[in-house]
Amino acid sequence: YSWCYLVTDIVTSLVHHCQNWGREELRSLAAQALGINVPFEEFREAFEVRVRGIKHVLALMAPWDQPVYVSRVWCVFEVFTAVNDAECELTVILPPKEMDTGAEGYLWSSLEQLDVQTAEASVAADKDNILRIVAQGVGFDYLNQVVRQQLLRWLAESAWREALQQFSTGDLFGDTAAEIGAQPLSSCARAAAASESEEKANLLRVVGQNLEYLHRGEEAAEVYAEACSVLERLGKLESHDGAAILTSWALLEQDEKIEEALQQFRRAWTIRISCGSHNTLDAADLLSMMGVAECKAGLMEPGLRHATEGYELRQRLEGRLATPYGATLMQNLGRCCWLAGDDQKFGPHVVRDVVFLGEILGMGIYLM
Repeated sequence: YSWCYLVTDIVTSLVHHCQNWGREELRSLAAQALGINVPFEEFREAFEVRVRGIKHVLALMAPWDQPVYVSRVWCVFEVFTAVNDAECELTVILPPKEMDTGAEGYLWSSLEQLDVQTAEASVAADKDNILRIVAQGVGFDYLNQVVRQQLLRWLAESAWREALQQFSTGDLFGDTAAEIGAQPLSSCARAAAASESEEKANLLRVVGQNLEYLHRGEEAAEVYAEACSVLERLGKLESHDGAAILTSWALLEQDEKIEEALQQFRRAWTIRISCGSHNTLDAADLLSMMGVAECKAGLMEPGLRHATEGYELRQRLEGRLATPYGATLMQNLGRCCWLAGDDQKFGPHVVRDVVFLGEILGMGIYLM
Protein backbone atom coordinates (compact mmCIF):
# COMPACT_ATOMS: atom_id res chain seq x y z
CA TYR A 1 0.00 0.00 0.00
CA SER A 2 1.32 3.45 -0.80
CA TRP A 3 0.45 7.01 0.11
CA CYS A 4 2.38 10.04 -1.12
CA TYR A 5 5.61 8.08 -1.71
CA LEU A 6 7.95 8.82 -4.57
CA VAL A 7 8.14 5.84 -6.92
CA THR A 8 11.93 5.97 -6.71
CA ASP A 9 11.78 5.66 -2.90
CA ILE A 10 9.60 2.57 -3.16
CA VAL A 11 11.77 0.92 -5.80
CA THR A 12 15.16 1.68 -4.22
CA SER A 13 13.94 0.66 -0.76
CA LEU A 14 12.69 -2.69 -2.06
CA VAL A 15 15.86 -3.33 -4.08
CA HIS A 16 18.03 -2.45 -1.07
CA HIS A 17 15.99 -4.80 1.13
CA CYS A 18 16.29 -7.67 -1.35
CA GLN A 19 20.04 -7.18 -1.71
CA ASN A 20 20.62 -6.97 2.05
CA TRP A 21 18.57 -10.05 2.91
CA GLY A 22 19.16 -12.16 -0.18
CA ARG A 23 15.56 -11.95 -1.37
CA GLU A 24 14.65 -12.63 -4.98
CA GLU A 25 13.74 -9.46 -6.83
CA LEU A 26 10.47 -10.12 -8.61
CA ARG A 27 8.59 -7.62 -10.68
CA SER A 28 5.33 -6.44 -9.14
CA LEU A 29 2.36 -4.65 -10.68
CA ALA A 30 0.82 -1.68 -8.90
CA ALA A 31 -2.74 -0.79 -9.80
CA GLN A 32 -5.16 1.78 -8.49
CA ALA A 33 -8.92 1.35 -8.55
CA LEU A 34 -10.65 4.68 -9.03
CA GLY A 35 -14.16 5.55 -8.03
CA ILE A 36 -14.95 2.23 -6.37
CA ASN A 37 -16.31 2.29 -2.83
CA VAL A 38 -15.20 -0.94 -1.15
CA PRO A 39 -17.15 -1.78 2.04
CA PHE A 40 -14.99 -1.68 5.18
CA GLU A 41 -15.54 -5.29 6.26
CA GLU A 42 -14.74 -6.56 2.77
CA PHE A 43 -11.52 -4.55 2.66
CA ARG A 44 -10.58 -5.58 6.21
CA GLU A 45 -11.04 -9.26 5.38
CA ALA A 46 -8.94 -8.97 2.21
CA PHE A 47 -6.37 -6.94 4.15
CA GLU A 48 -5.95 -9.49 6.95
CA VAL A 49 -5.94 -12.44 4.53
CA ARG A 50 -3.14 -10.85 2.50
CA VAL A 51 -1.04 -9.84 5.50
CA ARG A 52 -1.26 -13.32 7.00
CA GLY A 53 -1.00 -15.07 3.65
CA ILE A 54 2.13 -13.25 2.50
CA LYS A 55 3.57 -13.63 6.04
CA HIS A 56 5.96 -10.73 5.55
CA VAL A 57 5.16 -7.02 5.91
CA LEU A 58 7.59 -4.38 4.64
CA ALA A 59 6.92 -1.03 6.29
CA LEU A 60 8.47 1.86 4.34
CA MET A 61 9.50 4.80 6.54
CA ALA A 62 9.62 7.79 4.23
CA PRO A 63 10.15 10.67 4.26
CA TRP A 64 12.56 10.19 7.14
CA ASP A 65 11.67 13.41 9.00
CA GLN A 66 7.92 12.72 9.00
CA PRO A 67 7.18 9.15 7.87
CA VAL A 68 3.76 8.82 6.29
CA TYR A 69 3.47 5.21 7.41
CA VAL A 70 3.00 5.94 11.11
CA SER A 71 0.40 8.60 10.37
CA ARG A 72 -2.00 6.23 8.54
CA VAL A 73 -4.46 4.28 10.64
CA TRP A 74 -4.47 1.34 8.21
CA CYS A 75 -0.66 1.13 8.42
CA VAL A 76 -0.65 1.09 12.21
CA PHE A 77 -3.34 -1.59 12.11
CA GLU A 78 -1.25 -3.49 9.55
CA VAL A 79 1.76 -3.61 11.89
CA PHE A 80 -0.43 -4.72 14.77
CA THR A 81 -1.94 -7.46 12.62
CA ALA A 82 1.54 -8.64 11.63
CA VAL A 83 3.10 -8.69 15.11
CA ASN A 84 0.13 -10.58 16.53
CA ASP A 85 0.57 -13.40 14.01
CA ALA A 86 3.40 -15.70 15.11
CA GLU A 87 4.05 -16.74 11.49
CA CYS A 88 4.20 -13.20 10.11
CA GLU A 89 7.49 -11.28 9.79
CA LEU A 90 7.73 -7.49 10.03
CA THR A 91 10.62 -5.64 8.36
CA VAL A 92 10.98 -1.87 8.31
CA ILE A 93 12.77 -0.42 5.28
CA LEU A 94 14.16 3.03 4.55
CA PRO A 95 15.22 4.52 1.19
CA PRO A 96 19.01 4.04 0.91
CA LYS A 97 19.61 7.73 0.23
CA GLU A 98 18.07 8.57 3.60
CA MET A 99 20.24 6.17 5.60
CA ASP A 100 23.16 8.57 5.32
CA THR A 101 21.32 11.70 6.42
CA GLY A 102 21.38 11.13 10.18
CA ALA A 103 17.72 10.21 9.92
CA GLU A 104 17.71 7.79 12.85
CA GLY A 105 17.26 10.42 15.56
CA TYR A 106 14.32 12.06 13.81
CA LEU A 107 12.76 8.73 12.96
CA TRP A 108 13.07 7.53 16.55
CA SER A 109 11.22 10.62 17.73
CA SER A 110 8.48 10.09 15.12
CA LEU A 111 7.99 6.47 16.13
CA GLU A 112 7.81 7.41 19.81
CA GLN A 113 4.89 9.74 19.00
CA LEU A 114 2.90 7.05 17.18
CA ASP A 115 -0.76 7.04 18.25
CA VAL A 116 -3.47 5.17 16.37
CA GLN A 117 -6.11 7.63 17.60
CA THR A 118 -4.44 10.56 15.83
CA ALA A 119 -3.64 8.63 12.65
CA GLU A 120 -5.54 9.44 9.46
CA ALA A 121 -7.48 7.54 6.82
CA SER A 122 -8.56 8.48 3.31
CA VAL A 123 -12.05 7.32 4.22
CA ALA A 124 -13.19 8.73 7.57
CA ALA A 125 -15.49 5.76 8.16
CA ASP A 126 -12.50 3.40 7.94
CA LYS A 127 -10.80 5.17 10.82
CA ASP A 128 -13.97 5.05 12.90
CA ASN A 129 -14.35 1.34 12.24
CA ILE A 130 -10.71 0.54 13.07
CA LEU A 131 -10.83 2.57 16.28
CA ARG A 132 -14.03 0.75 17.25
CA ILE A 133 -12.35 -2.63 16.68
CA VAL A 134 -9.34 -1.59 18.76
CA ALA A 135 -11.46 -0.11 21.56
CA GLN A 136 -13.55 -3.29 21.78
CA GLY A 137 -10.43 -5.46 21.64
CA VAL A 138 -6.95 -4.80 23.02
CA GLY A 139 -7.39 -1.07 23.63
CA PHE A 140 -5.53 1.94 22.26
CA ASP A 141 -2.69 2.02 24.81
CA TYR A 142 -1.81 -1.63 24.26
CA LEU A 143 -1.88 -1.36 20.46
CA ASN A 144 0.26 1.79 20.51
CA GLN A 145 2.78 0.18 22.87
CA VAL A 146 3.10 -3.02 20.82
CA VAL A 147 3.53 -1.18 17.51
CA ARG A 148 5.96 1.39 18.95
CA GLN A 149 8.16 -1.26 20.55
CA GLN A 150 8.31 -3.34 17.38
CA LEU A 151 9.33 -0.36 15.26
CA LEU A 152 11.79 0.99 17.83
CA ARG A 153 13.41 -2.43 18.15
CA TRP A 154 13.93 -2.44 14.39
CA LEU A 155 15.47 1.03 14.50
CA ALA A 156 17.91 0.14 17.28
CA GLU A 157 19.00 -3.03 15.51
CA SER A 158 19.28 -1.51 12.05
CA ALA A 159 21.47 1.42 13.12
CA TRP A 160 23.95 -0.94 14.74
CA ARG A 161 23.72 -3.53 11.93
CA GLU A 162 24.60 -0.87 9.37
CA ALA A 163 27.81 0.00 11.23
CA LEU A 164 28.72 -3.68 11.65
CA GLN A 165 28.10 -4.38 7.97
CA GLN A 166 30.33 -1.51 6.88
CA PHE A 167 32.98 -2.66 9.34
CA SER A 168 32.89 -6.26 8.08
CA THR A 169 33.20 -5.22 4.44
CA GLY A 170 36.17 -2.98 5.14
CA ASP A 171 34.34 0.30 4.59
CA LEU A 172 34.92 1.27 8.21
CA PHE A 173 37.92 0.62 10.41
CA GLY A 174 38.57 0.75 14.13
CA ASP A 175 37.70 4.05 15.75
CA THR A 176 35.80 5.20 12.67
CA ALA A 177 33.43 2.23 12.92
CA ALA A 178 32.79 2.88 16.59
CA GLU A 179 32.27 6.60 15.98
CA ILE A 180 29.85 5.97 13.13
CA GLY A 181 27.99 3.44 15.24
CA ALA A 182 27.90 5.53 18.40
CA GLN A 183 26.65 8.80 16.98
CA PRO A 184 23.36 7.73 15.35
CA LEU A 185 22.62 5.29 18.17
CA SER A 186 23.27 7.97 20.75
CA SER A 187 21.00 10.46 18.99
CA CYS A 188 18.31 7.78 18.75
CA ALA A 189 18.48 6.98 22.44
CA ARG A 190 18.56 10.58 23.59
CA ALA A 191 15.60 11.43 21.36
CA ALA A 192 13.46 8.71 22.93
CA ALA A 193 11.84 10.97 25.50
CA ALA A 194 8.14 10.29 25.00
CA SER A 195 8.21 6.92 26.76
CA GLU A 196 10.66 4.53 28.36
CA SER A 197 11.36 1.10 26.90
CA GLU A 198 13.70 -1.86 27.31
CA GLU A 199 14.82 -1.20 23.74
CA LYS A 200 16.02 2.24 24.78
CA ALA A 201 18.08 0.75 27.63
CA ASN A 202 19.70 -1.83 25.34
CA LEU A 203 20.41 0.85 22.77
CA LEU A 204 22.17 2.90 25.45
CA ARG A 205 24.27 -0.14 26.39
CA VAL A 206 25.53 -0.41 22.80
CA VAL A 207 26.29 3.32 22.81
CA GLY A 208 28.28 2.86 26.01
CA GLN A 209 30.30 0.02 24.52
CA ASN A 210 31.14 2.14 21.49
CA LEU A 211 32.19 5.05 23.69
CA GLU A 212 34.43 2.69 25.66
CA TYR A 213 36.12 1.65 22.43
CA LEU A 214 36.74 5.33 21.71
CA HIS A 215 38.34 5.70 25.19
CA ARG A 216 35.58 8.03 26.34
CA GLY A 217 35.10 6.28 29.66
CA GLU A 218 33.31 9.05 31.57
CA GLU A 219 30.69 9.40 28.84
CA ALA A 220 30.28 5.62 28.70
CA ALA A 221 29.71 5.47 32.47
CA GLU A 222 27.03 8.15 32.22
CA VAL A 223 25.30 6.22 29.44
CA TYR A 224 25.38 2.95 31.43
CA ALA A 225 23.95 4.78 34.45
CA GLU A 226 21.17 6.18 32.28
CA ALA A 227 20.42 2.72 30.87
CA CYS A 228 20.13 1.29 34.39
CA SER A 229 17.84 4.16 35.40
CA VAL A 230 15.56 3.44 32.44
CA LEU A 231 15.20 -0.21 33.45
CA GLU A 232 14.77 0.72 37.11
CA ARG A 233 11.90 3.08 36.30
CA LEU A 234 10.32 0.30 34.25
CA GLY A 235 10.78 -2.18 37.08
CA LYS A 236 12.93 -4.29 34.72
CA LEU A 237 16.42 -3.93 36.19
CA GLU A 238 16.13 -7.41 37.72
CA SER A 239 16.44 -9.02 34.29
CA HIS A 240 18.95 -10.44 31.82
CA ASP A 241 19.22 -6.98 30.21
CA GLY A 242 19.78 -5.36 33.60
CA ALA A 243 22.56 -7.82 34.46
CA ALA A 244 24.23 -7.22 31.08
CA ILE A 245 24.24 -3.44 31.54
CA LEU A 246 25.54 -3.65 35.12
CA THR A 247 28.31 -5.99 33.95
CA SER A 248 29.41 -3.58 31.21
CA TRP A 249 29.38 -0.71 33.70
CA ALA A 250 31.36 -2.65 36.31
CA LEU A 251 33.96 -3.75 33.76
CA LEU A 252 34.47 -0.11 32.78
CA GLU A 253 34.97 1.08 36.36
CA GLN A 254 37.09 -1.73 37.81
CA ASP A 255 40.42 0.00 37.12
CA GLU A 256 39.64 3.22 39.00
CA LYS A 257 36.60 2.48 41.17
CA ILE A 258 37.11 -1.10 42.28
CA GLU A 259 34.60 -1.04 45.17
CA GLU A 260 31.82 0.36 42.98
CA ALA A 261 32.69 -2.16 40.28
CA LEU A 262 32.48 -5.04 42.77
CA GLN A 263 29.05 -3.89 43.92
CA GLN A 264 27.81 -3.85 40.33
CA PHE A 265 29.35 -7.23 39.50
CA ARG A 266 27.72 -8.77 42.57
CA ARG A 267 24.37 -7.19 41.87
CA ALA A 268 24.53 -8.45 38.29
CA TRP A 269 25.28 -11.97 39.55
CA THR A 270 22.41 -11.82 42.07
CA ILE A 271 20.09 -10.75 39.26
CA ARG A 272 21.25 -13.62 37.04
CA ILE A 273 20.51 -16.11 39.80
CA SER A 274 17.08 -14.61 40.48
CA CYS A 275 16.04 -14.61 36.81
CA GLY A 276 17.48 -18.05 36.05
CA SER A 277 20.27 -16.95 33.68
CA HIS A 278 23.18 -18.09 35.88
CA ASN A 279 24.01 -21.14 33.74
CA THR A 280 24.74 -19.25 30.53
CA LEU A 281 27.83 -18.13 28.64
CA ASP A 282 27.17 -14.54 29.74
CA ALA A 283 27.10 -15.76 33.34
CA ALA A 284 30.43 -17.53 32.84
CA ASP A 285 32.00 -14.31 31.58
CA LEU A 286 30.50 -12.38 34.51
CA LEU A 287 31.96 -14.82 37.06
CA SER A 288 35.37 -14.58 35.42
CA MET A 289 35.39 -10.77 35.38
CA MET A 290 34.09 -10.58 38.95
CA GLY A 291 36.88 -12.94 40.03
CA VAL A 292 39.54 -10.66 38.56
CA ALA A 293 38.01 -7.61 40.25
CA GLU A 294 37.91 -9.41 43.62
CA CYS A 295 41.55 -10.46 43.34
CA LYS A 296 42.53 -6.89 42.43
CA ALA A 297 40.72 -5.77 45.58
CA GLY A 298 42.70 -8.29 47.65
CA LEU A 299 39.83 -10.77 48.02
CA MET A 300 41.80 -13.77 46.81
CA GLU A 301 39.63 -16.67 47.98
CA PRO A 302 36.33 -15.56 46.36
CA GLY A 303 38.24 -14.16 43.39
CA LEU A 304 39.98 -17.44 42.55
CA ARG A 305 36.76 -19.37 43.17
CA HIS A 306 34.67 -17.18 40.86
CA ALA A 307 37.32 -17.10 38.11
CA THR A 308 37.54 -20.90 38.27
CA GLU A 309 33.74 -21.30 38.25
CA GLY A 310 33.46 -19.01 35.22
CA TYR A 311 36.16 -20.95 33.38
CA GLU A 312 34.55 -24.31 34.18
CA LEU A 313 31.04 -23.10 33.28
CA ARG A 314 32.10 -21.90 29.84
CA GLN A 315 34.03 -25.12 29.25
CA ARG A 316 30.96 -27.14 30.21
CA LEU A 317 28.61 -25.13 28.00
CA GLU A 318 30.88 -24.86 24.94
CA GLY A 319 32.68 -28.16 25.26
CA ARG A 320 36.01 -26.52 24.48
CA LEU A 321 37.89 -23.30 25.19
CA ALA A 322 39.71 -22.84 21.87
CA THR A 323 37.73 -19.68 21.16
CA PRO A 324 38.51 -15.99 21.74
CA TYR A 325 36.10 -15.94 24.71
CA GLY A 326 37.53 -19.14 26.15
CA ALA A 327 41.06 -17.77 25.85
CA THR A 328 39.98 -14.62 27.70
CA LEU A 329 38.56 -16.65 30.60
CA MET A 330 41.73 -18.73 30.72
CA GLN A 331 43.76 -15.52 30.79
CA ASN A 332 41.58 -14.14 33.59
CA LEU A 333 42.09 -17.28 35.66
CA GLY A 334 45.84 -17.08 35.12
CA ARG A 335 45.79 -13.43 36.17
CA CYS A 336 43.92 -14.30 39.37
CA CYS A 337 46.48 -17.02 40.16
CA TRP A 338 49.27 -14.50 39.62
CA LEU A 339 47.59 -11.87 41.83
CA ALA A 340 47.14 -14.53 44.52
CA GLY A 341 50.82 -15.46 44.26
CA ASP A 342 50.04 -19.01 43.13
CA ASP A 343 52.85 -19.51 40.61
CA GLN A 344 52.19 -23.22 40.23
CA LYS A 345 48.71 -22.59 38.85
CA PHE A 346 49.64 -19.39 37.04
CA GLY A 347 52.22 -20.98 34.74
CA PRO A 348 50.04 -23.75 33.22
CA HIS A 349 47.11 -21.38 32.67
CA VAL A 350 49.24 -18.93 30.72
CA VAL A 351 50.74 -21.74 28.62
CA ARG A 352 47.30 -23.14 27.76
CA ASP A 353 46.07 -19.63 26.99
CA VAL A 354 48.86 -19.13 24.44
CA VAL A 355 48.19 -22.53 22.86
CA PHE A 356 44.45 -21.80 22.59
CA LEU A 357 45.13 -18.44 20.99
CA GLY A 358 47.40 -20.18 18.50
CA GLU A 359 44.63 -22.64 17.61
CA ILE A 360 42.14 -19.81 17.18
CA LEU A 361 44.45 -17.85 14.90
CA GLY A 362 45.56 -20.93 12.99
CA MET A 363 49.21 -20.41 13.90
CA GLY A 364 51.84 -22.98 14.77
CA ILE A 365 53.17 -22.00 18.19
CA TYR A 366 56.25 -23.56 19.77
CA LEU A 367 56.77 -23.09 23.50
CA MET A 368 60.39 -23.08 24.61
